[in-house]
Amino acid sequence: MDRVKSDYYKFSTAVLSGIGLWPNGNTNIQRFQIFVIIIAFSVFLIIQFISMATQHYTVSGYISCVSPLSLSLGFFFKYLTFLIKSETIWKMSRDISYDWVTVENDEEVRILTKYAYRGDRFGKMFAYIVWIPVFIGMTSHFSAEILDFLFPLNASRPHNYPFPLEYPGDREKYFYPYAIYVDFTFFVGCTTFVGTEALSTMYMHHVISLLKIVSYRIENAISDSTNGSQKCLADKGKEGLIKAIVLHTRVIKFTKLMEEHLSVSYTLLLICGVIALSVNLFWLSQSISGVDDQMLIPSTCILTIFIYMFYMNYLIQDVNDGRDDIFTALYNSEWYRTPVTMQKLLLFIMLKTLKGEIFNLLVVFTPSFEGFATLVNTSVSYFMVMYSIQ
Repeated sequence: MDRVKSDYYKFSTAVLSGIGLWPNGNTNIQRFQIFVIIIAFSVFLIIQFISMATQHYTVSGYISCVSPLSLSLGFFFKYLTFLIKSETIWKMSRDISYDWVTVENDEEVRILTKYAYRGDRFGKMFAYIVWIPVFIGMTSHFSAEILDFLFPLNASRPHNYPFPLEYPGDREKYFYPYAIYVDFTFFVGCTTFVGTEALSTMYMHHVISLLKIVSYRIENAISDSTNGSQKCLADKGKEGLIKAIVLHTRVIKFTKLMEEHLSVSYTLLLICGVIALSVNLFWLSQSISGVDDQMLIPSTCILTIFIYMFYMNYLIQDVNDGRDDIFTALYNSEWYRTPVTMQKLLLFIMLKTLKGEIFNLLVVFTPSFEGFATLVNTSVSYFMVMYSIQ
């Protein structure tokens, strides 16, 4: 059973291992990966800060600097928080392995498999959404060389710099090292994003599957209690309900562990995402009005950020819906025909599902469909402020 589980977690594990974030032991290779990536991120951020502080840009120029800066900060925060919380990731992975081993019948295995497959598919779809625009952005560095090869002119075309960064030395002379360095850093940042979100997606779908199993066990326990003999009422139904309560308690502990692990990184990412979306909306408006001639980068960033915001809010909304399904199943069942001792246990579960305590980001934001609308509304509001004072 653990081998089946590993098949669905293979993608996220491989991506995180490639950037040194999978907690599989402090090997020398992993330490080297972490060292190189942190240095690359740090130098990249320092260059962006120096560029903004020392160069005299127009409003459009500053906006085009803030966009990569906010995205880079989001990537860096994500990398550091997952690195610091590596033991928590390992503990959650052990809990998931335990859940796969302790399922009781084929129906529960089917539920776990269904949502593990769904989480794996969602994670890979998200990877395509992120990596394809990144590949387009990376190749845009070398668009002049590509055009010179396909449609040669008498003189070479000027190199394309998507971000107005100032590097020491001659930019034209050292264009290729600079371009490779920027592409490497941004690709690692996006890969960090893909790997961490793929793993978080798997964790959230695992929570959904456990909630479905809890609902399944409760329905079976009530059915056994109301349709069976007195002995079945006293034994089998109560035993099944106790197992459902134990699993529900594990779900609550697991979600609390996830909230502890994800709250800081998602809150920082939330701030960076709102800033990046607002700035790229302004950048796109400048491009449309003719002030700036770059439309591809802000358009791609807006689309990617928008999809990501909806994607994560949708997942957590799905988790909350799974919690609500337990309450609905209890409410619609024949709970009144069960013994008084079971009714007390059912009431305990109903009270637990009414608390609405799943995934609050530092008590300032609750991801959901309403939360997604709030994020978009906030980003558009900041964009309107920037547009009005330009």
